[in-house]
Amino acid sequence: MLRELEEKLDEWLEKEFDISDVARAFILGITFVSLGVIIHESAHKLTAILLGCPASIVNIDMYFGATSVANSCPSNYMILIALAGPFVSMIYLSLIHI
Repeated sequence: MLRELEEKLDEWLEKEFDISDVARAFILGITFVSLGVIIHESAHKLTAILLGCPASIVNIDMYFGATSVANSCPSNYMILIALAGPFVSMIYLSLIHI
């Protein structure tokens, strides 16, 4: 599914803009890295909510994100919340075949 999205985005960039392969690869890279950050931080927040801990995404930049979780959350829940982001990121990376 993500491979199809990448191909459609690549076709659109090639058709609409006269850019080199390097520029097209750069745009695709930025797009998929930014999407990865959003997915990673959303996994932290969703896991916290499912465990009943108040959480919010504080910041999302191109290569960085931060999720805030309430201190009242038990430490074993905090471990699960912390591991959720990297786990979902690994799944995301396997789906885009990097």
